Amino acid sequence: MFITSYINSKQQNCCIIFTTQQVNIDIDTPIKDYLSENINPEIAYIIFNSEISNVDKSVFDRFNSSTVKVFITYSLNGDFQFENTVDAIKEKVIIEQIKEQVLKGIFLKHDSILKASSESYFVVASRKFATHFVRIANLFKNSNEISIISILLLPYITNNIDYIYCDTPTIFSLIYSSLLYKLKENKDYKIPEIRFYSSSDLKSEDFDKTKNSIYIISTSINGTLPTRIVEFGIDWSNIIVLFSFDEIKKPRYKYLFKDKRNELIDQSFYSLPKEEFEKKYPHKIFPIKFEDQQFIPTQPMVSKFLLAKEDAPDFVNLFHSNYGKYNIISCFNDLNAIGNKRDLFFDITKLLDGENYFTNKLHKQVINKLPSTKLIFIYIDNENSKALSDYIIRKSKRNIINKSISEFENDKTLDENGKYNFYVISSCISNGKKVSKCSMLLRKFKDANINFISGFVRCNDKIILRNIKANLTYGEYSFSTYSFYAIEEIYLPNEDSSSLSWEGEKKLIEEVLNDQYSQLNIDRSLPLIKYLKKRINVLNGNGLINELYLPSIKLKSFELNKNFAFFKDTEWLPKDINQSQVYFTILSVLHNYRLIKGVKQTLYERYILDPENFIRFNDSIIRATFLRCCTKEELNYDLDFKASEKMLNIILGLVNDLSKGDNIIYEFLLAICLNRVNLDVIHLKVLHSKLIASKYSSDYILKFYLQYINEKIISC
Repeated sequence: MFITSYINSKQQNCCIIFTTQQVNIDIDTPIKDYLSENINPEIAYIIFNSEISNVDKSVFDRFNSSTVKVFITYSLNGDFQFENTVDAIKEKVIIEQIKEQVLKGIFLKHDSILKASSESYFVVASRKFATHFVRIANLFKNSNEISIISILLLPYITNNIDYIYCDTPTIFSLIYSSLLYKLKENKDYKIPEIRFYSSSDLKSEDFDKTKNSIYIISTSINGTLPTRIVEFGIDWSNIIVLFSFDEIKKPRYKYLFKDKRNELIDQSFYSLPKEEFEKKYPHKIFPIKFEDQQFIPTQPMVSKFLLAKEDAPDFVNLFHSNYGKYNIISCFNDLNAIGNKRDLFFDITKLLDGENYFTNKLHKQVINKLPSTKLIFIYIDNENSKALSDYIIRKSKRNIINKSISEFENDKTLDENGKYNFYVISSCISNGKKVSKCSMLLRKFKDANINFISGFVRCNDKIILRNIKANLTYGEYSFSTYSFYAIEEIYLPNEDSSSLSWEGEKKLIEEVLNDQYSQLNIDRSLPLIKYLKKRINVLNGNGLINELYLPSIKLKSFELNKNFAFFKDTEWLPKDINQSQVYFTILSVLHNYRLIKGVKQTLYERYILDPENFIRFNDSIIRATFLRCCTKEELNYDLDFKASEKMLNIILGLVNDLSKGDNIIYEFLLAICLNRVNLDVIHLKVLHSKLIASKYSSDYILKFYLQYINEKIISC
């Protein structure tokens, strides 16, 4: 069973449920999982075949009663039809949209687009050089999804076909599945012979043109392969492309899916002959080659990246100068939409007492433009959003109805034809889930003026923010029907509490306190237990501001030294900069670098933080921040022996001077314990032996980490 969702042309939230299984269908669990992570859809399209699937329709009552449930059946020749047909023409359009969204959903689910790094490129089967590569094999891992694609392919596999030619054996399972459906429909169906040809060495003799054949191409990036096949005398109508990314709007060949709006491959994609590519990208010097028709790459390329002053996004310095003194940032605090702690929390209530940059913008953009009548504020269900709503009401001196989303949802007194001025207030938006819910509730007010106000908008990139704005402001007059105001826009990685260093640290401490490592013979001395209990109390508190990092071996907390590379302003003292602000700054710089340089970890290419960063930025607090806010993949020095050796030497520099007041050896050892930093095992053993031999080896904290590393990291 496959579930995906999309927004249709009427801006309705639609869910598609497509099942192909014949027996033992568990529908309830996938729907329950879907609803736990998504807003209840306005329309649910349930697709099945009544002849082979025994579907209990009552299962779909798990959706909200407001969800319109539409049942669509498909035949074993690939035809789809509404179970209760009303308007066949409109329904045909919807079915085509559903097919497109299903194929798009399967493609996106398996992350089938690989993007080369700033210094590398792909050498594809056609011998062209490319910035991207489509890993079509990723799509054929799940039997149900293979069945779905094969059902969508059925209309193209007509009767009386002698041969089916394929450009890669990777899609054999798809063709085989389609033929099984043909046999199920007609036991006398004559199964055609499946043949494969090489797209990199295409010859006319590869094809028997005396027979009735179809030619299936897995992907077409620029139309080269279909054109070459036609040059051998094959008719365009016999060519079927599974996933087409050609720029031609209406190609002459048939296709299952066409990326018409560059939704899957962005506009930075190029596939060019060698000479043209080298001219356009003179700095891309590392090829990623594919060894055979299965597109299995060689060993992954490892690229090291080094941060520089210019990698800081503009909002970092603006944030420091406008908000630095208000201490509004804390880490590992509050809960996000899925119930996990946020990596960064912005407490805007600290800005709502007096005049400052934030309140001035709020007055200019919102308060001074409020209409005079029929004002209704709806705030997101949290304290900070309510505080922002209360502040606007207080300063506007207007007569305003103020409700939470929960209160508004249960309010039946408002006239749906009333001309209200609605303002949806949120202190911070990251994924827009709660605001989108409110947007759905407001759709029934046809003549209302709807505005969305957010203090801080935190998104992964501008594209995601643009999509959130588009979804919220779309209405009768397209994307400008409603208004969206953000006082500040910040671009940071997606929140994922499970990958945060503090989450891993907390789990490790809890396991030690619960004596889960008794078999490791870890010395659970009283001082260690007291130390760990104190630390976990900090992690369980109301956010981290100046206790983000473990203290030095002298139990000293880290401060930022003057002349910080990423702050233009120099009028500050180290004691004025909280650790949380340093974390925010470095995380912003890292994220900006990843976006600008197109950093993406794949099986084919890896990026690691150049060890030189720990030398260039040698403040202890910055080093500790790298260990906390870089991803595990970026600190995986096991991929590069020389990088691992360099990291060893950097850490040994700390070992040689453990008495230094701001020594961060604890942070390095914790990062190794949490598998955030990986060194080559040879280097790890050298580090372990050096620390065991040091005069501080009896330090109970150091001893604990060394015991853990020896038993759980080195020995494993």
